[in-house]
Formats: sequence, structure tokens, C-alpha cells
Amino acid sequence: MSNQTVFKLETQIMLRHTDAAGVLFFPRLHEIAHQAVEKLLALIGFPLSDMISGKLHHLPIVHAEADYNLPCRLGDKLSVEVLLHKLGDHSLGFTCNFLDSRGEIRAITRVDHAAIDPHTGLVTELNQELKTALSKLQSKF
Repeated sequence: MSNQTVFKLETQIMLRHTDAAGVLFFPRLHEIAHQAVEKLLALIGFPLSDMISGKLHHLPIVHAEADYNLPCRLGDKLSVEVLLHKLGDHSLGFTCNFLDSRGEIRAITRVDHAAIDPHTGLVTELNQELKTALSKLQSKF
């Protein structure tokens, strides 16, 4: 799986995102990354509301990590590049690069999801239409 950008979200670090020192608080990094992935999924026709309501399988997080290369401070304008780093039979994974205006990576998140049947709670095959949509999107970049 090649790490190609499949979606980009422009954001700005707001007061609500920071700790007492005015630096991006670590859970907010994942929150912003999740927002970018959620927008991507809605864009390709797979809104999280369909997953939560049981129309599609669930995609719970099974692994999450983050690296901070440079501080993200109050007022910083960042581009969040979403990359698809994994697209398997039962799981998928997204990497989000948080870039500043100079193109420097300030932070990186990596989150892996497993496809879970909402009725049984067991691992299931990843929805084929979702896999196809993500593959097509990746080939555009």
C-alpha cells in the first residue's frame, strides 16, 4: 500500500485545542485527525452515521499513535493530509500528516480500524464498495 494523500483538510489551532501552555493538547490532535477521516468517508459516500446506525459494519479503532515533530501552537494554520496506509480484507488504516505553511510536518497520527459486524461484534470483511471507493480515490492522487 503506497502512502499517497487521499484527502486534505485545512484547519487552525484554536484555544479549545490547546493546553495551558497554548500548545496543541494530545487528544485534540487525534480529534482533528478523526475529523479529517470522517469528512473523507462522508465525501466518498460512507458517513459515520451509516456505520453507527448499523447500515454498514463498524470501524472501531484498534491501534492509534502520534508523533510530534514540532509544536502546534494556538493560531497555527495547518493542512491535515490524510493518507491511506492500509487497506486489507478486514481492516484499514489512515495516517494524518499535520503540515505548516512551509510544508514541514508538525505532527503525525496513525490509526488502524477493524471491520466489525454490528450485530455479532465479530471481525468481518471490509465493505467491498468502501474498499473500491478508497482505492479509486487513492489512484487520483
